[in-house]
Amino acid sequence: MESRINTRTGFTQARFNSKTGKLFLVEVLFVAIFIGIYFASWYSFGAVLLALTLICYHQITGFILTITFSSLWACLAAANACIFQGVDFFQDSFYDSILILFSTPASCVLGISFFALGLHFHLTGIEWARDVLDPIGRNFPKIPGFKK
Repeated sequence: MESRINTRTGFTQARFNSKTGKLFLVEVLFVAIFIGIYFASWYSFGAVLLALTLICYHQITGFILTITFSSLWACLAAANACIFQGVDFFQDSFYDSILILFSTPASCVLGISFFALGLHFHLTGIEWARDVLDPIGRNFPKIPGFKK
């Protein structure tokens, strides 16, 4: 009986990871496209895409990437709340802008909520990326960071 429950749970988790993995892939592609357009270089696009792919596979750097992407989602949600409330969060220093960005209750609640949701979706997306990249990673055991 327990084996059937574990199989069912694993299947459900794999389906969920597949769906969130596609969202994560779109985010990675968006970042790579943005960097490629910003520097007007195909090499930048390819380098960022390759770097983010390798970062996804390694456990520690993948977690750092997850925190970074989730923080961006939190800032976007807080910025939307500030825009609707008429708060001008563009300041001379980046630090002051972030403090003002999270100065209203609505921006704090939305920022924390979107950070938590983003963290969950990005962690499952990273898990999907590792599943997809695992056959490649197993063939490169001598490269630092690719050992399991």
